[in-house]
Amino acid sequence: MNQVLRGTGLVSGGNYLSINSGAFTLNAPGLPFEQTSIANYRLLSLGAGSDLFVSSLQHITVDALGNLRVYNTDFRFECK
Repeated sequence: MNQVLRGTGLVSGGNYLSINSGAFTLNAPGLPFEQTSIANYRLLSLGAGSDLFVSSLQHITVDALGNLRVYNTDFRFECK
Protein backbone atom coordinates (compact mmCIF):
# COMPACT_ATOMS: atom_id res chain seq x y z
CA MET A 1 0.00 0.00 0.00
CA ASN A 2 1.38 3.42 -0.94
CA GLN A 3 -0.23 6.86 -0.57
CA VAL A 4 0.72 10.46 -1.29
CA LEU A 5 -1.44 13.12 0.41
CA ARG A 6 -1.35 16.92 0.73
CA GLY A 7 -2.81 18.92 3.62
CA THR A 8 -2.72 22.11 5.67
CA GLY A 9 -2.00 22.24 9.41
CA LEU A 10 -5.08 23.28 11.40
CA VAL A 11 -3.12 25.37 13.90
CA SER A 12 0.02 26.35 11.98
CA GLY A 13 -1.52 26.84 8.54
CA GLY A 14 1.62 25.19 7.13
CA ASN A 15 1.49 22.99 4.04
CA TYR A 16 2.48 19.34 4.32
CA LEU A 17 3.05 16.40 2.02
CA SER A 18 2.46 12.92 3.40
CA ILE A 19 4.14 9.87 1.88
CA ASN A 20 2.92 6.58 3.37
CA SER A 21 3.72 2.93 2.85
CA GLY A 22 2.60 -0.19 4.61
CA ALA A 23 2.19 -3.96 4.55
CA PHE A 24 -0.56 -6.20 5.87
CA THR A 25 -0.27 -9.94 6.47
CA LEU A 26 -3.21 -12.13 7.45
CA ASN A 27 -2.85 -15.84 8.13
CA ALA A 28 -6.53 -16.81 8.52
CA PRO A 29 -7.56 -20.16 7.04
CA GLY A 30 -9.97 -20.28 10.01
CA LEU A 31 -9.25 -20.39 13.72
CA PRO A 32 -6.63 -19.81 15.07
CA PHE A 33 -5.28 -16.87 13.08
CA GLU A 34 -2.70 -14.09 13.15
CA GLN A 35 -2.60 -10.65 11.58
CA THR A 36 0.32 -8.24 11.35
CA SER A 37 0.29 -4.67 10.01
CA ILE A 38 3.29 -2.41 9.42
CA ALA A 39 2.94 1.22 8.34
CA ASN A 40 5.36 4.11 7.86
CA TYR A 41 4.29 7.72 7.46
CA ARG A 42 6.43 10.69 6.45
CA LEU A 43 4.74 14.05 6.99
CA LEU A 44 7.01 16.52 5.20
CA SER A 45 6.76 20.25 5.83
CA LEU A 46 6.71 22.30 2.62
CA GLY A 47 7.84 25.37 4.58
CA ALA A 48 9.66 26.23 7.78
CA GLY A 49 7.92 23.59 9.97
CA SER A 50 9.44 20.33 11.17
CA ASP A 51 8.98 17.00 9.40
CA LEU A 52 7.32 14.12 11.29
CA PHE A 53 8.09 10.44 10.86
CA VAL A 54 5.66 7.87 12.29
CA SER A 55 5.95 4.08 12.25
CA SER A 56 3.44 1.59 13.57
CA LEU A 57 3.48 -2.15 14.12
CA GLN A 58 0.35 -4.06 15.08
CA HIS A 59 0.01 -7.76 15.81
CA ILE A 60 -3.18 -9.69 16.63
CA THR A 61 -3.49 -13.38 17.53
CA VAL A 62 -6.79 -15.22 18.01
CA ASP A 63 -6.78 -18.78 19.43
CA ALA A 64 -8.68 -21.85 18.20
CA LEU A 65 -11.69 -20.94 20.40
CA GLY A 66 -11.94 -17.42 18.94
CA ASN A 67 -10.41 -15.72 22.00
CA LEU A 68 -8.19 -12.70 21.46
CA ARG A 69 -4.79 -13.68 22.87
CA VAL A 70 -2.50 -10.91 21.63
CA TYR A 71 -3.34 -7.35 20.61
CA ASN A 72 -0.23 -5.24 20.45
CA THR A 73 0.22 -1.87 18.74
CA ASP A 74 3.49 0.04 18.84
CA PHE A 75 3.72 3.64 17.54
CA ARG A 76 6.97 5.57 17.22
CA PHE A 77 7.21 9.28 16.42
CA GLU A 78 10.23 11.31 15.40
CA CYS A 79 10.42 15.03 14.55
CA LYS A 80 13.17 16.35 12.33
